[in-house]
Amino acid sequence: MEFDLPDNVQNVSTKLSSSKEIIYCIILQLLCGIQISVFFTSMWQYIVSIVPSFSMHFYGLLIAIFSVGQAISSPIYGGLSNKLETRNSLVIFALILMASGNFLYGWLINLDKDWVGVAAVVARLFVGFGNGILSVIRAFIATVGDKKKRASNIAAGMGSFVLGIALGPTIPMIFSIFGSKGYRSMGIVINLYTAPAYFNVIVFLIMIIILIFFIDLSDKHLYFSDDVSLCSKNDDDSENVSNIVQNKIRLIPTISCIILYVSIQCVSTNDEVIAAPYTIAMYNWNSTEAVRYNGILLTFCCLLSLVFYGLIAWGPLLHSDKRKVILCGLIMFITYHAANMPWPFYDGPLNYIPANATSLDEVGGCLRSYKWCENAKRVPLYVYIISEIIGFGLGYPLTSAPLGALYSEILGHCKQDFMQGVMEFFGSMARCLGPILSTYLFETTGYKYAMGFQIIILSFSFSLFVIFYNRLISAH
Repeated sequence: MEFDLPDNVQNVSTKLSSSKEIIYCIILQLLCGIQISVFFTSMWQYIVSIVPSFSMHFYGLLIAIFSVGQAISSPIYGGLSNKLETRNSLVIFALILMASGNFLYGWLINLDKDWVGVAAVVARLFVGFGNGILSVIRAFIATVGDKKKRASNIAAGMGSFVLGIALGPTIPMIFSIFGSKGYRSMGIVINLYTAPAYFNVIVFLIMIIILIFFIDLSDKHLYFSDDVSLCSKNDDDSENVSNIVQNKIRLIPTISCIILYVSIQCVSTNDEVIAAPYTIAMYNWNSTEAVRYNGILLTFCCLLSLVFYGLIAWGPLLHSDKRKVILCGLIMFITYHAANMPWPFYDGPLNYIPANATSLDEVGGCLRSYKWCENAKRVPLYVYIISEIIGFGLGYPLTSAPLGALYSEILGHCKQDFMQGVMEFFGSMARCLGPILSTYLFETTGYKYAMGFQIIILSFSFSLFVIFYNRLISAH
C-alpha cells in the first residue's frame, strides 16, 4: 500500500553539510523538547499561587494548548520549507515566538488575576506555534550528508529531543534556590516558577544570533544521491530499488511509525503532567518538594538515557535491528506503568491535607475533593523511584532514537519536511488530548485508570510492531 509524495518533494543533489549545522539542529531539538515539559512539575503550583481557584481541568487544557499550536504549525512549517530554498527565516520566526511565549509566561505574576488564565493560554500557544519548527529541523538532519553518518545524526537528533522532554522538569529544580517567593527587580519577579521562563528567553535570543551569523540551513547542504532508495515501490519487492529516486511512501510502515511516536508522546507528557499532583497526593510532598524531588528523579533518568542515546547514535546499538530495540523500549515503559498500578498488596489509604492547611506550599497530601483517596493504595516510594529511573531512563532512548532513523529510512531519499510535519502533527495531537484525559482521570478516579490508559496505548503499539514486524524495514 502506498501514496504519492507532493510534487514539490523532488530529488536534490548537492554537497554535504558542515558539522556546525548538524550540531545546531541537534541542540535546537533539545531545546524544543525542553519547551514541552519544562513547566510540567511547576505550572500547576505557579498558577494556583496567583489564582487559588485554578482547577486541574484548566491545567490539562493549558498543557494541551501548547500541542494545539504545535499540531497546527508543524505541517505548515514543513510545507513552506519544501517550497523554500532556505530554512533560516522560518527558524528565526519560530525562535521569536518561543521567546515571546516564555516571557509572557514569566510575566503572569504581574497581571490582574482576571487575565492570568487568558495570558497563560496565549503564552503556551505562542511556544507551541514556535515548537512546530521541529519538523523542519528533523527533515534537515535526515537528509544531510552521506547515509553512513545520517543514521547517527538522526538518532542523536531524536534522542536530544526526547532527552529534552525528560530534562525539562529538572530546570525548575535548578532554580528552586529562589523559592516560591523569590525576588523582585525592576518589576520582574524571579522565583522558582518564573526563572526558567526568563532563562529560556535568553537562550532563544542567543540561538537567533548564532543562526543569523554562523548557520546556513539552505538546500545546498542536502544530499540525496546515495546508490539506492530506502523504500521500494512494492512492500514485497526489493529487486527494483537500485538507482531509483524515492517518490512513493509505503503506507503501513509509515502509519506504524507514526502510531508508535504518538504512544511515546502520550507517555512523555501524560506521566510528567500528573507527576506533581501524583507525588503530592501519594507521598505528602509539598509544592517545593514535588518540584525538587521529581526534578532529581528525572535527572537520574536523563543520565541513564544519555548513556543509551550514545550507544544508539555512536555505539554498538547503532547497527542493531531497530525493531528489536524499539520493542525492548516498549517493554520498559509497560513495566513502569504496571509497577505503579494500585496492587492490593500495597499499603493504603492515602492521607488528606490537614483541614487547617492554606496551600500546598505548606504541606502535601490528597486534596479533599479527591474522593478516590479514601480507598487508594500507596505505591511504595522505592518502587516509584526504581521503576521511573529504569522505565523512563531506558524506555525513551530505546524507542525514540531508533524510531527516528527507521521512519527516515522508510520515507527514503527525498525532502522529508512535510512528512516529518505530519508525524509531528499526530504527536502534537497526542500531547494535546492525552493530558486532558489524564488529568480528568486522575482528578475524578485516581491514578489507577490514568496508568491503565497508558498501558493500553503502549500495548497496542507493541502489538502493531509485532504484527507488521517484517514490513517495518527499508528496501535497502
